[in-house]
Amino acid sequence: IEIPKSLKEVSSTDGPFKGCGKLATVTFEEGTTQVVDRLFQACPGLTSIDIPASITSIGSNAFLGSALEEVTFHDGLQSIGFKSFEGTKLTKLDVPDTVTAIHGYAFRNCTDLQTVKLSKRLTSLGSLSFDKCVSLTAIEIPKSLKEVSSTESPFEGCGKLATVTFEEGTT
Repeated sequence: IEIPKSLKEVSSTDGPFKGCGKLATVTFEEGTTQVVDRLFQACPGLTSIDIPASITSIGSNAFLGSALEEVTFHDGLQSIGFKSFEGTKLTKLDVPDTVTAIHGYAFRNCTDLQTVKLSKRLTSLGSLSFDKCVSLTAIEIPKSLKEVSSTESPFEGCGKLATVTFEEGTT
């Protein structure tokens, strides 16, 4: 399926492709700037996706509960929304340096997630954004990070997280 650049919202509360087991390939029309809220929520056939450079934001619940094992981001992406990848089967994550915000619960319950490279320009990390990522063992915090949830740690429930390093120059 190709997502048109004119798509700005979906009216379904569960997502228009929920349960579509045969939806395995997604492309975006050139010039698409966002992945709207709930667009691919609970898509069991969607195991990988390439987010084009024109996409600047990924909406809330965009891939919540889908079967994603691999996601490729490109420079241009700025914001990863609330619960956008919660419960997916991602094993690694490379967040491009153009991303400044990862919202709450964005990667919560990604129990297979082992490696994460955060953006060097990340300024905001929401509550429980990596909660229960039980396979995550190490993380480097960029010096650009200014805002972290004061109520719930982004890495709560990460029982194997043994190494937290801070980028040189962090104050």
